[in-house]
Amino acid sequence: MSPVQAEDCVCFRRVGWALMARRPASGKKVLSQANLASLGADRLAELLMETAGPALKRRLRLELAAEVGAADLAFELDKRLTALEVSRTRVSWRKRPALLTELRTLHGMIVARLAGLAPALVIVAGHDPLRDEGIAYAERLRQAGVVVELSNYEGMVHGFLSFADAVDQGKAAIEQVAAALRTAFSTR
Repeated sequence: MSPVQAEDCVCFRRVGWALMARRPASGKKVLSQANLASLGADRLAELLMETAGPALKRRLRLELAAEVGAADLAFELDKRLTALEVSRTRVSWRKRPALLTELRTLHGMIVARLAGLAPALVIVAGHDPLRDEGIAYAERLRQAGVVVELSNYEGMVHGFLSFADAVDQGKAAIEQVAAALRTAFSTR
């Protein structure tokens, strides 16, 4: 065993010197982006799933949706904003800062990730069970600054475009989609 060095002795007790482990010179314990990256994606994902609270999990879901595409992000944003809108609970003063932070995050994602999207054509059918969701989706896109054309084909059912050879409104909707695509591709 090597002789005791002065830097090895870090605390003094009545009974004498106590030996403690030498402090490592590495900065690996510092919480930094580089050190977290060295843990690897799998380990970080595992830690997040173990320890993340509801707010962080919602944020991660939004980030994952954004990676898939703008439509998925818009859907997740709409889902969260609708949940907040229909909630009947009051926000206590203790939870108010967290709610404001979440709303700022949602706003930031709308502005940063959805602004400047290509124009959208949303077609809904009057008797489609998803009609209201389609209209709400179009409205959320509008709120995010996206140019939206919303067409509601009254009297039609979900999937009416599939019957274009039998239903005049199905043919009209397909022509509307084709015209929107021609316009979108001719301006790029």
